Amino acid sequence: MRLLTLFGMLLFLAAPAFAQNAQINARLAGLEQDVAAMRDEIQKLREEVQDLRSALARAQTRDNTANAANTETRRQINAVNTANTEALRSLEIRVNKRIGDLGTAFNRALAEQDKKVNAALAASPPPPHPVGP
Repeated sequence: MRLLTLFGMLLFLAAPAFAQNAQINARLAGLEQDVAAMRDEIQKLREEVQDLRSALARAQTRDNTANAANTETRRQINAVNTANTEALRSLEIRVNKRIGDLGTAFNRALAEQDKKVNAALAASPPPPHPVGP
């Protein structure tokens, strides 16, 4: 009978920790969905970077085969190539920053959830030790 009473008290005292654990799991699931969405966005940005690199390579090939006599056209092509190169650098910087921001945000949220779980576990009293028969 004592054991049943102790078990009932333990369940009653642990109920808030179980509820908080469910909230934490829900928030972590949301964060995981955000991470997956960001990974998809990063992949799309990488594909865009590759497309821009291909366009730049084609433009540079055209530039190399252009008529040397038409210096104005060559100057314009060089300006476009420079602009494309700068756009690629800017895009790569943004992609790397987004990746870094995502990792930082995820680690911060995970640390916060860890603190909450530890606080909830510390707040709940330890289960009583059974007294001899």
